[in-house]
Order: sequence, then C-alpha cells, then structure tokens
Amino acid sequence: MVFNSRFLASCGRIGAAAFAAIALSASAVLPQSGETIAPILVSPDFAPFTSRWQGGRREITVYLNVGVYDGFYAVCAATTGVRTNDDRRAIQAHKLTLNGQTILRSFAWAPNYRTNTIPLGREAQCRRTEARVVANPVFDIELTRRSF
Repeated sequence: MVFNSRFLASCGRIGAAAFAAIALSASAVLPQSGETIAPILVSPDFAPFTSRWQGGRREITVYLNVGVYDGFYAVCAATTGVRTNDDRRAIQAHKLTLNGQTILRSFAWAPNYRTNTIPLGREAQCRRTEARVVANPVFDIELTRRSF
C-alpha cells in the first residue's frame, strides 16, 4: 500500500495481529460499507495528515491506518485539533481516495483528542469500505474545501 506524497508519513499499515483482533471481535455478519468494526489503538504505524486553513491559523490532523478486512479495505482513524464548529465542518470535508476514486467521505466518526501530538495508545475507530483489495493501491486524503 502506498499513500500519496501529500501524506506527511509513509504508509501506515494495520498489522496482521491488529486485524486478527478486529476479525475476532467483529460479528459473524460482515459489516456493510461505512459500518464500524472493532477499534484499535493508535500506534506509530498511523500516518498523519494535517490540514491548515485560515492562513494557517486553524489546523486539524487525521491519523490514518488502512488495512484489509475480509477482502475489503478498512480505515482506522483518530483526529486531533477539532475544537470549533468550523473544525467539525472541516473534518466532514475530508475524503479518502483509492487510486483516484473516493472510498470514504468525512472523518467525523473518528474520535478526536485534544492534543497537539499523535494520540499514541488511544482508541481509533475503524470502518470497512466497499473498496475491494487491488494490486498497487495508492491512497490519498484530501480536504475538499478550504473555507468554512
């Protein structure tokens, strides 16, 4: 898996053990796209993506990890810096793409932590997408607008 160069860190792959734990704690029925699956803890494997607006005065960071869940991609995320209504609108304006196709809109479902550093050891929520695993995937995260 590769993250687009707009990511501030290299690929954050969810480890096999973490996804095994998710699979064991998930229900017997495969979740539908966007449904929450078992959370994992934020680790150094999570890739940070920081968005800035209002001339750099406002900033939020999405910590993201993508893995495979029963043949589909799953996304685990946590955020920092979401403090105001404008911040909440900004986190809703993010999208995740796979090879140029949107596979997830908004990170409003991800827990937010009031810290300016990576929330290591804190819970990240995970969601299954409808995107099936492909060869040579390239993921990108974008803020779809800059004014809120």
